[in-house]
Amino acid sequence: MKKLISMVLVLVLLLGMMIPAFGEEKNNGINEENLKITKDEAKEIAIKRLKEYLDVQVDEKKFQTRMELRSDYEDPQNSLWHINWDFNDNAKSIHINVSVDGSDGSIRSLSQQEYIHSQERVAIATITEEQGKQLAEKFVQKFYPEIYKQVKLVGDGAINYGPGSYYSSNYSFRYVQTVNGLSFEPNYMTVEVDGMKGKITGFSYRWRNGLTFPGVEEVIGEEKAKTLFEKELKMELRYMPHRPQPYDYNSPIKTIKLAYYPTFTSGDQVDAKEGKFLIWPARTPEEKMEKDITTKQKEEIFNSATKIETRTKEMDESQAAQIMKEQLEKTFGEGYDIESLRYMENEDYWESSGKKAWSGQFVKKDGDTRYNGRGQITIDALTGELINLTSHNWRDMEEKFEPVLSWEEGYDKAIESIKEYFPHKIKEIETKSAYIKSSYLVNGREVEQPYYYFSFPRLVSGIAYPEDAITVELDRKTGQIQSIRCMWNDEAAFPNPADRIKEDKAQEIFFEDYGPNLIYTLYNSSSDPQKPVEEVKLVYRLNRDTAYMYMPYSNVDALTGEKIDYQGGVINSKGNSFKEKIKGHWAEKEMNILANQGIIDVSQFDMDKEITLMEVIKIMVNAKGYETYRLRGVDTLKFGNYQAEDSEYKYLQMAVLYGILENKSMVFDGEKKISREELANLMVRLLRYENVAKIQGIYTLPYSDKGEVNPEYLGAVALCTGLEIINGQDGKIRPKDNATMVEMAIAVYKAMENIRPIR
Repeated sequence: MKKLISMVLVLVLLLGMMIPAFGEEKNNGINEENLKITKDEAKEIAIKRLKEYLDVQVDEKKFQTRMELRSDYEDPQNSLWHINWDFNDNAKSIHINVSVDGSDGSIRSLSQQEYIHSQERVAIATITEEQGKQLAEKFVQKFYPEIYKQVKLVGDGAINYGPGSYYSSNYSFRYVQTVNGLSFEPNYMTVEVDGMKGKITGFSYRWRNGLTFPGVEEVIGEEKAKTLFEKELKMELRYMPHRPQPYDYNSPIKTIKLAYYPTFTSGDQVDAKEGKFLIWPARTPEEKMEKDITTKQKEEIFNSATKIETRTKEMDESQAAQIMKEQLEKTFGEGYDIESLRYMENEDYWESSGKKAWSGQFVKKDGDTRYNGRGQITIDALTGELINLTSHNWRDMEEKFEPVLSWEEGYDKAIESIKEYFPHKIKEIETKSAYIKSSYLVNGREVEQPYYYFSFPRLVSGIAYPEDAITVELDRKTGQIQSIRCMWNDEAAFPNPADRIKEDKAQEIFFEDYGPNLIYTLYNSSSDPQKPVEEVKLVYRLNRDTAYMYMPYSNVDALTGEKIDYQGGVINSKGNSFKEKIKGHWAEKEMNILANQGIIDVSQFDMDKEITLMEVIKIMVNAKGYETYRLRGVDTLKFGNYQAEDSEYKYLQMAVLYGILENKSMVFDGEKKISREELANLMVRLLRYENVAKIQGIYTLPYSDKGEVNPEYLGAVALCTGLEIINGQDGKIRPKDNATMVEMAIAVYKAMENIRPIR
């Protein structure tokens, strides 16, 4: 016993000695002595600002701490202290991140996120976007009063990661500097607001002082700038997928559109003084390359293809494993085992390309299985064709290496891979590929990209459809294939390009919404990324959409002339008209929040319209989270009138998963109008209170028409009225009346309040 106690004491002492190991530090080769702000000073500043800005107290005895000194990616000659505090237990996780400027101690970014593990990941805001904006403005005005006088808010604050997503209840407000009434976007502040808690959770800040701003006199004028843009703009014809449910990449594509994409060969900024497109420092011509194969080579590759045999029934697991081993041997050599095989059908579209498929993990025998020698392989279950082969080899992104492949040799190897795996598709892809040498900065040092990436998009009638493509990634250090994938929808139906509008008409439609704006920009005249030479220039740039940061311009439907977004959806102004329509309504706040989070579709929402069962299901699923990845392995629907390829099938599957519907043999009538008592019954199922609602003899209603309530729904109606999910009026509950869209929306909002997690 004494020995045991002694061992325990030694272990405790050792663990106590190990605790500081959690305080990991990394300087990335940067000399700390060259900084004005030391490590301890940076931590002290961070702790003070967390308390001051977010009312967050850091107890370092409870948190794991990590400090890292990294170069500023926007100013490589400057360095930032990055401090992370993490707390995890069975109940919750807390993540705090702060960046402190090593030259002056200013806060560059600061955030705190809290996750409650035991609660459902449902996120419905309690405050509107307007209320969030007021909080953000008070924050900037209080802590940065001088900056507040110089900035303006750009765009809205809604963050839409998809209906019901965990973060979509947050708001993000971006403020940019204005000089002479013009925007200067490189100087900005972003404030994050938690829409559920109604408090600031973070901000980021970048402000360059000492800049010289040119005067706004002697500019070329908007008309001349517009003429320059009209001459420069090309409308590139492409096929694109239409995803009715934004961000849903797990469902098959049902509709393909023909669209004009705006492209700018010389950029989208015109020097307002000189009347020329702003040319950024170019690299040497030797670093720009292009390569293609000849028609004769394509013919030879195509003729080398063997006939693909399609089985009448899916192959079994052992057959799939054998084919996978053969594919791995061809690519990586011998010594690989297949693990964790699973069959896929009507799921994981991104992984299976919508086909019946087998997927498996592979591992190299006696390999360093922690980081290398592992990967994933997916094959067609009917033909045995490769769909995806990816090796998960870990690489140190800062490692210096000598490439064993030139880009041209890499291209040849990519074409050889297509010849090996997909020779029959060689005539259906764009084989021309271009390369511009690129690099990135890591801690002030320029590092080359470790991989060559080749994408060969599908061609239909000579028009690219990038959604379908053969991609090959090669490791420049080893020359080995890192991944090869063939995304190809054999069922795709493409619109006839003969019916398209002309390019000049598409351009005319585009310029209806996009005109030149005069702004200031920061121009770097140096070609050395480690030694930027910056100056402020006055430029004309086309006004941009703020909804999608990286896709600032809409496309034009080549058949209808409608403006469409990058998901293929029609862009309209109903978002603003919706806000006007609901202004002053007793449920304005709730409807605004639901619209901001994408839970209700404002283009289809009519407040007084009687709602159908399918519309109810969609709103409920959106509120809980339309997360189709969770459908992996779930049962197929037993509803006789819905098939897996139907557009609403996954919504119904999600409704079953959430317990809203039962998966039983029946005809599901999605067009049926829903009564208020039926709505109450669905609401208690959404809340998982259905067993409570079934308890007999305890429920009563204070309404004069309570006798009209179906006894089957009495408990549900009583619970919903008690929780104020559904309300009566003038002493009546009106159980048999059909529910309207606004009643449904409010019911969902109130229901979510009862299961809202606290972060």
